[in-house]
Amino acid sequence: MEWIPYIPGSNSVSKKKGNYLAVGTFSPVIEVWNLDIINSVAPVIQLGGETQSAKNVQLSMLSNKNKKKYFKENSHVDAVLAISLHPTEPNILASASADKTIKIWDLSTAS
Repeated sequence: MEWIPYIPGSNSVSKKKGNYLAVGTFSPVIEVWNLDIINSVAPVIQLGGETQSAKNVQLSMLSNKNKKKYFKENSHVDAVLAISLHPTEPNILASASADKTIKIWDLSTAS
C-alpha cells in the first residue's frame, strides 16, 4: 500500500492535493482508492488488469508469456508485491510484481 497526496487524473501536480491509497493485489491490478469517500465500493482507478477477452480463459493455467495478451497494455501478469511513490513527483508510482517486472505508472494519465 502507498498513500498518494495527489488527485489521479489531474494535470497540475502542485495545485491538486488529494488523499488516495494505492493497493497492490494478488491479481495483477493496482487499485487506487479515494480515502475521503466513506464506504466506497469501488476504486477510482485501476492500473493494469485483464482485458474483456480474459473472462473466458483460465489464466492460472497459462505461462506468463501466454498471459500477456489477456492483460491491458503495460500491465503486470502476476501479483503486485510492492508499490512506491516517487519522493518528489507525487504523480509517479512504481510497482514490482511476482512476474519479475517493475512498472512505472503516471497517475496523471492513469497509465
